[in-house]
Amino acid sequence: MINRNLHGKLPAPYYIYAPDYRETSSGICVMHYLCHALNIAGHEAYVALCDVKNPALRTPSLSEELIKCHQDLGRTPIVVYPEVVSGNPLSGPVVVRYILNREGFLTGNGLQAGRNDLFFHYAHDFRDESLNTNMLTLPVIDSELFSPPKEPVERTKSYLYLHRHLIRDVDFLSLPADIEILSLSKPKTLAQLAEIFKTAAVLYSYEISATCTEAMLCGCPVIYLQGGHIDTLPFTEHFGDAGAAMHYEPGGLERARASLPQARLRWLEIEDTFWQQLDYFIELTQRAVVDHKANLHTRPLTEWLQARALSPVQERLIAARRAELSNSSSLTVIVLDRLDRPDQVRLTLESLGVWQAQAVTRRTVVLSASQRPQDVPPDIEWQLAASDIALQINALLRNDGSEWFIILHAGDEWQASGTLRLELELAQHSQCQMVYFDEIHHADDVRGIAMRPDLNLDLLLSFPVSMATHWLFKRELALDVGGFDPAFSQALEFDLILRLIEQNGIGAIGHIDEPLLACSAPTLAQNSDEVRTLKRHLLARNYLHADVIEAPARHYHVQYGHQSRPLVSIIVPTRDQLPMLQRCIETVLEKTAYQHYEIIIVDNDSQTPEALEWLANMEAIGGQKVRVLRYPLAFNFSAMNNMAAAEARGDYLVLMNNDIAVLREDWLDKLLNHAQRPEVGIVGSKLLYPNATIQHAGVILGLRGPAEHPFSGESATSPGYMQRRWLDQDLSAVTAACLMVRKSIYDEVSGMDEEAFKVSYNDVDLCLKVGRQGYLVVWTPHALLLHEGSVSQTADLSFERKKKEVRFAGERDAMYAKWLPLLARDPAYNPNLSLSGNGFDLEPITALTWQPMAWRPLPRVLVHPADAGESGHQRVLDPLKALMEAAAVDGFALPTPLGVVDLQRYNPDVIVYQRHLDELRLDDMRHASAFSSAFKIFDLDIDVFSLPAHHPDHDRLPTDLSNAMERVGRFADRFIVATPHLADLFSGFHGDLRVIPARLPVDLWGNLHPRRNRGFKPRVGILCDTDVHLLNNVVQVLTDEIEWIFVGTCPESIRPSGFEIHGSPSLQRKASALASLDLDLALVPLEQNPFNEARGNLPLVEYGACGYPVICSDVRAYQGDLPVTRVANTDQAWIDAIRAHLHDLSTAARIGDQLRSKVLSDWMLDDGGVEAWRTAWLP
Repeated sequence: MINRNLHGKLPAPYYIYAPDYRETSSGICVMHYLCHALNIAGHEAYVALCDVKNPALRTPSLSEELIKCHQDLGRTPIVVYPEVVSGNPLSGPVVVRYILNREGFLTGNGLQAGRNDLFFHYAHDFRDESLNTNMLTLPVIDSELFSPPKEPVERTKSYLYLHRHLIRDVDFLSLPADIEILSLSKPKTLAQLAEIFKTAAVLYSYEISATCTEAMLCGCPVIYLQGGHIDTLPFTEHFGDAGAAMHYEPGGLERARASLPQARLRWLEIEDTFWQQLDYFIELTQRAVVDHKANLHTRPLTEWLQARALSPVQERLIAARRAELSNSSSLTVIVLDRLDRPDQVRLTLESLGVWQAQAVTRRTVVLSASQRPQDVPPDIEWQLAASDIALQINALLRNDGSEWFIILHAGDEWQASGTLRLELELAQHSQCQMVYFDEIHHADDVRGIAMRPDLNLDLLLSFPVSMATHWLFKRELALDVGGFDPAFSQALEFDLILRLIEQNGIGAIGHIDEPLLACSAPTLAQNSDEVRTLKRHLLARNYLHADVIEAPARHYHVQYGHQSRPLVSIIVPTRDQLPMLQRCIETVLEKTAYQHYEIIIVDNDSQTPEALEWLANMEAIGGQKVRVLRYPLAFNFSAMNNMAAAEARGDYLVLMNNDIAVLREDWLDKLLNHAQRPEVGIVGSKLLYPNATIQHAGVILGLRGPAEHPFSGESATSPGYMQRRWLDQDLSAVTAACLMVRKSIYDEVSGMDEEAFKVSYNDVDLCLKVGRQGYLVVWTPHALLLHEGSVSQTADLSFERKKKEVRFAGERDAMYAKWLPLLARDPAYNPNLSLSGNGFDLEPITALTWQPMAWRPLPRVLVHPADAGESGHQRVLDPLKALMEAAAVDGFALPTPLGVVDLQRYNPDVIVYQRHLDELRLDDMRHASAFSSAFKIFDLDIDVFSLPAHHPDHDRLPTDLSNAMERVGRFADRFIVATPHLADLFSGFHGDLRVIPARLPVDLWGNLHPRRNRGFKPRVGILCDTDVHLLNNVVQVLTDEIEWIFVGTCPESIRPSGFEIHGSPSLQRKASALASLDLDLALVPLEQNPFNEARGNLPLVEYGACGYPVICSDVRAYQGDLPVTRVANTDQAWIDAIRAHLHDLSTAARIGDQLRSKVLSDWMLDDGGVEAWRTAWLP
């Protein structure tokens, strides 16, 4: 039920992944109708990646502008994928898998579903028994169109429905002689199908399809045939056994015909129950959004830390690196135990004992309230803690020879990944005065992780309890400023940090972004020493009138106490939207305590009479307080602000959107509090939506694109990650919806960029330019205003949607071109945090954050397989695994390409795209070509120009394949193909084209020893996924001479001859499964056609690895030097070759041995195979 509260929170929108509407595809229709149903049920749903729609349906298109609007509003979308889509190409935070057919049936691919994905099934036949079954049977068939004729008719015609089942595999002998085929190769309209079925006597089908249901609704019985993907009667949960029968059922046709009325009644019941199912679908998916938001920061740390393990190759290389760095740094660890907690000391020392330091010379000293226990290791020094611990530590440091020292408390535990990073990277920070890490905090049984930003002066001053613990200090520099001060015994580290900053500045403070320690969560009880040293620090910086406001406890808001009252110019661009503009100006005039300001309204060619009248009045009466400037050109936010800035009389500028409203009178004072500091260039404010949720709490670079707002749509009163929503802090960027900038600095950086960033990202670019000049960009939660969000822009722009999208894409790409390295490494964020979602979540892709070999001893390779099946493994996944195990490369695989910023984060040397030709993937390649220096490879293992209609990739290929291939040729640096024939076909698309055939992994295929002569008759095997129809007659002729072993989907025509019939094995089991067949001979038939000519010979190689002699079709794909018997595709040629082999099984076995020797020599991913792939992949 929709919440009808006008001010209530909107439910999550739905993004429906739907191809172009096509009434001949029931699956596509279901996705469009689902969008329609959600919208008429009162929800908000859009179809994604779709240009062709049914105008009778409510299916609005999803645009980048809409996505950004939802992101700005903090609305978490629910993405619904049909089962033909693998992975999560739209990067949806909440994903629904709508299973409209058996997984992999249409595409051959696995879903690659996330662990939290929701599953809904169209029919029980498509469900996975291991999953909870949520049903959503959408009655996409129009039961009025598909209905029995009103008058009785004579039904005589028989039809066979064929779509994905191949005509060559049809057993026509078991069907009526005059049967007519219904196929999508000659598609019928729905109206035409209805007319056919109203007079049809029977419809036969090898496939589960809505077409069968349409026939039954028209009074035509359906007979399902075995041999496709049907073994038992489907849709029984919908129809029972009414209206349909299996071909093998005696009297099935008569029973099906007699029960057709019951089938129709059950369909009408489905129409009624659908809405109940939809209500449950909505309830479950909306609840999933709530759960997602609640669990954003609770990804199990154990899992996250376990993923930060080293592979054997990494262990070897890192061991060598540590040996090179041996004793390059030295560290004294001081463990404080003033509360006499021996168990906690033991915990700390045990974790320290796991760290076998090599690059760092380590000294450990415990300062304890008790005597040394007996079991303490001899290398641990132990001293009784003095009453004045600060002086004791200072004395210890004066007599110490270490370069660095760190203070721990009893119970702190070292983390393996942190100590590894410390060893490998501390020597690189030798010029730093201090270095700090991230931390894991625990309280009782709850653990959290504090992923700190790089040095953040304002966050350090605002929240030292989280930022100023467990730092590594340069010993000599610490002693130079007097060491620890006993006057601040409860804030020793914070005070020392501040004094080192006062002495040496903030330029030499390092941050290693890895948790070094797990420690108790900080307490928020008041600490007067923190406040006193903070005030001391402000005096040292010459803020003589400064004060510190503590609210809540240990959260500090520094009041710098500036005495000057500079003029502020508030710039408000606008166009029409008078009520919004009036509210903005009136609340500024009525609710601003600081009165020394002027308002400059920049009118962008307003047209409404009321706006023109109001602006004219303001010009007349505004005087020096309110001025109106005219900008009669196309909307250009940057140009309008620049024009006003040139006219401004103030020392400080406030850039303000016209949909802002003032909430607190001190907003301008709070901005000036920071803006008047000499080190600050820009100050941003906290902005709320009208429903009191967050619209702006700063900008994170790289978030969901070039930059975005974190925390959008979340509670305005909650503290957020590490309490950051409550704290003054330095950021890389803030929004120009309301920011303050010193006018001299605005002029220094030439203001906003009027050419590259007319509308979007101009504020981010401005902030980054100011930051590049060395100034701080500060965000304060204490300047609080209301912001509608994107109103001014969306209302003012009069361009068509496509033009907006083109403009936005251009400005987005301009940001990438100008600032990409910084976007990928925002110093105010943390590399361990994700750049998707709403910000401050742990990054789920471990390889993006866990890169222990930062010195890059190996080339870094990123591969994108076309699927998770055989093709993906053979062409990219298996080669990558072998190359990594051989220490030839480092890398990882992802089913979908990374975004531009994440790609820069990983920064690969090589990217391999396998068979990526759809528009989304081409756009990914274009971005990689433009913004990544990686060497880009395009791998192709099929002839896409000759792809048959039943191939799983057929419907996903672009219409203009030649154009797509030409674009790939421009984006890629090299083409790799699987066969020489493919090289001939595609040689015109790229100058660097190489042939690398697939090879077999040694661990799976290198040691297979099946038995021979096991059967009473010779055992002959066929993989039924090949062109087995070529052997229909051969199988019948030789049935009495052979034990036929069939593997895979066995056609009905040869099933009775099977001595053994095995299902298709999984990829990991395929080698052992084939070897366990104990064949005396293997047959590999292949039809001669353009598509097959480009195939590789891997079926021969796989049988050869098992030592089986092979007979194959004499076709181009199977030419070469493998010792196999090649025969023409005639029945007699096959029969003669088979009998010749079986006549002398010992000779056949020797041929099998020869083939195995050849395969093991030339066709394995051994050293030679690995070297071939290494040479092909590396520049």
